[in-house]
Amino acid sequence: MMDLKDKLERIRREREARSRTQMIREAWDKLQADDSLTTREKLEKLIRLTQEQKTAPPPTSSVPPSPSTPPPSSSLEKQIQEPFRIFENSYPLGTRYGQIEIAAGLRIEGRVLACLSQDEAFTELDLSTALFIDLETTGLSGGTGVVPFLVGLGFYREDSFRIVQFFLGDLAEEERMVSELSHFFREMDFQSVVTFNGKAFDLPLLETRFILYRTPFHLG
Repeated sequence: MMDLKDKLERIRREREARSRTQMIREAWDKLQADDSLTTREKLEKLIRLTQEQKTAPPPTSSVPPSPSTPPPSSSLEKQIQEPFRIFENSYPLGTRYGQIEIAAGLRIEGRVLACLSQDEAFTELDLSTALFIDLETTGLSGGTGVVPFLVGLGFYREDSFRIVQFFLGDLAEEERMVSELSHFFREMDFQSVVTFNGKAFDLPLLETRFILYRTPFHLG
């Protein structure tokens, strides 16, 4: 049974969480009203503001500053069976994409994502356990006639951001690609999926391909 001290501590944490959420929303409203800033500049300011005001240390280890963009630490091409290939690349967290370190994604609070998306479900989103996914397909209409010939996956692991690409050069090898993807999803056990229009297109299409080959779909 929770004693009085624990109850007070829980109430304090809940109050701080509500206060922080309100602060993020107010800051975003002010930035939205500033027409001199681009959307990207507004987002960068919001993220920087939340990082400056956050008193607790970040959940991940700090990344030493990098004066320039280093090349990928490793680039491994695994050729399973022609013409189906898997390409892998690993980028240190200090690697910069433009002016932003890859590690910055790990420091974005769920409350910021919830504010931007206007969906409270994003409050608990942890990008360190998320899968970023994008498809290149033979068409945009959907349905069983559309095949994804390139499945691009990105995710954080340990001290790097990894990109894995499943490339299908011959449609006859699609069943093999589906099998490899199924094994990969099951082994990695991602907790969430991040896509662009994926809820309406990418994930339903991918699930359709899995169903065609009677393979369990472990995403979504």
